[in-house]
Amino acid sequence: MTAAAPRGPQTRERLVQAGIDCLVDGGWAAVTHRRVAARAEVNAGLVHYHLGGLPGLRAAIAAEAVAPLTGAPDTHDQSFDSWLAEIASMVDALSDRRRDVVLLLTTMIGALSYPEVREVVGGSLAAVRDDVRRGLDRHRPDAGHHRRDEIAAAMVALIDGAVLAAAISDALPTGGSAAPSMLPALRAIATV
Repeated sequence: MTAAAPRGPQTRERLVQAGIDCLVDGGWAAVTHRRVAARAEVNAGLVHYHLGGLPGLRAAIAAEAVAPLTGAPDTHDQSFDSWLAEIASMVDALSDRRRDVVLLLTTMIGALSYPEVREVVGGSLAAVRDDVRRGLDRHRPDAGHHRRDEIAAAMVALIDGAVLAAAISDALPTGGSAAPSMLPALRAIATV
């Protein structure tokens, strides 16, 4: 028997959080109507009612997973080196939250199998590239338009790789922080 569920947005949020827990604990195969509802202590039919079924639930989970990627540093009134250091610090902050990293990486893997997850992840990664590109527009106006696009893509790939490395390695060569090694690499990519 399930407990009395909160109504409306609270039930939706409860289902999404239960879906996240299932995903982190068991991968995408663990995200089922029955498991999520049981974890949220609600009726399984509420997954369909509040989220449109599993595709809607997967999209909502993906949106939560990629949320830490948003909020690139504002480049106004910031030196080039300060901007790069802030990007490296953001990667460190995310890397310190192992559960968020596992959720993010598992979600990205899900983008290979689920179109609704691919759409959310793809949109988020495009937004991150756009944020980095805006920083490059300010700090590297000498690079051509096409070149700044290439540099932004390479910087985002470095960020993705650093987050992955932090997730699978308990000992970073810099004593627990990716920022000291990332900063020179970001600078090298950004000034090519």
